[in-house]
Amino acid sequence: MFWVPIDEVNFKSIFSWPRRPLKEVALLVAAAIAVFFLFSLAASFFSDQLQSDLSLFYKLVENSPTILVLLIVTLGSPISEELLFRGYLMNRLSLTRLGFVGATFISTTGWTLLHSGYSTLGLVKVFLAGVILSWLLWKTKSLWIPILFHATNNLLFIVYIISTSKFPVI
Repeated sequence: MFWVPIDEVNFKSIFSWPRRPLKEVALLVAAAIAVFFLFSLAASFFSDQLQSDLSLFYKLVENSPTILVLLIVTLGSPISEELLFRGYLMNRLSLTRLGFVGATFISTTGWTLLHSGYSTLGLVKVFLAGVILSWLLWKTKSLWIPILFHATNNLLFIVYIISTSKFPVI
């Protein structure tokens, strides 16, 4: 049921690897990737808004050492954001009368506000990603899966930025 708290036992258990079979976790992640990919495909029709969002990252890659950008965007951001918004905030709120749905909405809204420099479409995409990450946490009861999903998404994003940049990247 959606109202069941993510972690009925204790906070520490969400830091363990999923207790579900690997095949089941892989299917959950594949479903999440499919939903996110389909939305991203639909969003690609609004390239002007996406270019606006990408320009921030082109500047970051242009003005910073590549290894630093990779470390921050693919490790620092996913770990810190998932610990704060899903590992702590969503987990704690889900133990209240809000349940999973209310906790997901509040924590995902907070996470989306963190990305407030994006276009409207970018914010919708971030919100959808937050819902997907929350769902992965709820289904696997492990924060590792949302962290890895978030990190992989950011890595692919930065690789795209680097591969399409018009300046030398070292």
